[in-house]
Amino acid sequence: MAGQATEFKIGRTVDLANWDAKKHVCRGRTRRDLELNKYLELVRAKMCDIHNMLIRENKIVNPSIMKMLFLGNGEKPKMIVEVFRETNEKRKEEFERGDIVFAIYQRWTRCADYLEEFFKFNNNTLDIPINASSGYIS
Repeated sequence: MAGQATEFKIGRTVDLANWDAKKHVCRGRTRRDLELNKYLELVRAKMCDIHNMLIRENKIVNPSIMKMLFLGNGEKPKMIVEVFRETNEKRKEEFERGDIVFAIYQRWTRCADYLEEFFKFNNNTLDIPINASSGYIS
């Protein structure tokens, strides 16, 4: 990644007289300037999270990939219930082959249903992503 760069707009503007080019922050003290600095810090934090995620998953790290993920154009995150249901398709094949009994297959499917109910009751959603930044799975 050394020597590589990419640029993208964050949809914010600043008066050049208030911009500190060394620190990459706004020098102004108005509410708008302070909000801009907070937003810039959030952007930096998200970029760090994306970088760390790519490192953890042994994926290629470069500015264009990080930009794509930041802007939401990356791959869709894996979801817990979705992965469970994919696994249940394998269990269904095992059941149909006679490798497992119906009760075991039924336990797997019920578990996915219960997870979905749990997420709906506690998080008001049917599924959550499997990643460290979600705060659920690390």
